[in-house]
Amino acid sequence: MENSITIDDKKFDLFIDHMTIDLLVRDLATELNQKYAGKTVTLVIVLNGSILFAADLMKHLTLDCEIETIRIHSYDGLNSTEKVNTLIGLKNNLNGKDILIIEDIVDTGNTIQFLYDLFEVEMPQSMETVTFLFKPKAFQGSQKPKYIAKVIENDFVVGYGLDYLEKGRNLKDIYKLKSA
Repeated sequence: MENSITIDDKKFDLFIDHMTIDLLVRDLATELNQKYAGKTVTLVIVLNGSILFAADLMKHLTLDCEIETIRIHSYDGLNSTEKVNTLIGLKNNLNGKDILIIEDIVDTGNTIQFLYDLFEVEMPQSMETVTFLFKPKAFQGSQKPKYIAKVIENDFVVGYGLDYLEKGRNLKDIYKLKSA
């Protein structure tokens, strides 16, 4: 575990270490196991960022799970583009299913709103968002995530699936952009 890293032209300081990440994921899985006990849930994993979080979360879920993935894009460097693009869509119908959208981070809420609008036409039984990180000060949407591992300030972070220019996703810890 390094206390600081550099990715291209940006410096980042350690923010959340991998041991804390593991505890947060386990706690969230326990909450989901209790809430959805006896149900089959469909996990819709938002690629690419959520892949590490989703894999760790699934290891601790005792629920019957179906897995879907969707790849969308809404960031350019450090900033949200405010426009969400679908790159790879779902294969199966979500009608009548209990859906858990798995996100790495929710900031503006644009991606979540896009997914709710996309999925609602398929008439799922229920639909909620599970996110590792949530930035309430950046949030502008109407679909606030229900299951949140950690609330953070409006800081730019990398690691544990989160990237800066597609780099840093593989880091086991999360780092915060160093202030100038």
